[in-house]
Amino acid sequence: MSNLKYSLWLVPDAKTQAVLQEIVNELSNKYDFPNFEPHATLLGDIEIDLELLKEKTTELAKQFRPFEVTLGKVEISTTYWRYVFVRVDTSGELVDLNMKARELIDPMPDDIFMPHISLAYGEDDAYKRQQIADEIKLPNLSFMIDKIVITPADPNPTKWKHLSEIKLG
Repeated sequence: MSNLKYSLWLVPDAKTQAVLQEIVNELSNKYDFPNFEPHATLLGDIEIDLELLKEKTTELAKQFRPFEVTLGKVEISTTYWRYVFVRVDTSGELVDLNMKARELIDPMPDDIFMPHISLAYGEDDAYKRQQIADEIKLPNLSFMIDKIVITPADPNPTKWKHLSEIKLG
């Protein structure tokens, strides 16, 4: 068993990713927040051998066809990793994908699935978080989920990279 941890991400298509990355970049530059690749975490902190994770993720991906998701409103929370984020509207396919991932890969995940894409990570008071969230003018966006990306689950976003991309279907 490896002591490395991994995450499964859902990454927007190039057009949507460019819009979200521009927002992350602007917030990062303006407020000195960490910069990172926008993504929705399907499952995180998976402690398993990488090759076994690739096998299980491939098995998972074969059970699903690509599907569309829509982004909701920009919100804030009390956690560092959800400082300012945009909700991913919950769909049956998305919930099923998460449930199957939990069954196949990690039956005891630590948190409740709340699909979202973070736009900033940080630790300020709620008033400042809300001010920043109110600055963000996000167009209506939807995109196809067509792959699952395996990344290191490292607390340092500069170490996040795509270790594997596994197509749905």
